[in-house]
Amino acid sequence: MFSFIRRSMIARLIALSAVGVLTMGVEKGCVFGASTGDDDPIDNVDDGSGNGTTFETRLTLRDSSGSETTVFEPNELITFELTVRNKTATEQTIELPSTLVHEFYVFNDDEETALWVSSDDQTVNPVVTPIDFAANETRVMSFTWNQGLADGTFLATGDYDVRGLVAADEVSADPDEPHELRSVLRGFQVD
Repeated sequence: MFSFIRRSMIARLIALSAVGVLTMGVEKGCVFGASTGDDDPIDNVDDGSGNGTTFETRLTLRDSSGSETTVFEPNELITFELTVRNKTATEQTIELPSTLVHEFYVFNDDEETALWVSSDDQTVNPVVTPIDFAANETRVMSFTWNQGLADGTFLATGDYDVRGLVAADEVSADPDEPHELRSVLRGFQVD
């Protein structure tokens, strides 16, 4: 029985890898801000984050129906999906300083001070937490947000940026400190 489950999981991993390879060119165009011929005002900022020698980290935004998008209605649920892939052929362990595994930061467009941080809404225990990645393993970590801010208001219509990261000690949301365990800055709109 375990042999069947293992083969099934391997087949799924192979299929996911094939899809990743086929869509790599499309993703590269999005991440690096390649022109698509339209007047899309949403920019992504490639600061060198998300693609290191050991890990690759990408951020996807989804609307309340689960569709990938960068334009949201006011007060619509936004799901941030942080995909982290171990690019190596060996097991890798990330030591976290607490039970907080991931964080998402929302900024006004072109500003460095966060309007909202996902960990503000979470209870975190200061317990060292290891995360083990098998060779070539990919994990998706998600967080759904209602656009509510700490002061009780919601995001106004406008342009914003978001960054996701693995909450390890050495990883920061600071734009001057690129890291392979954090995403590039992704632009989105509330319209």
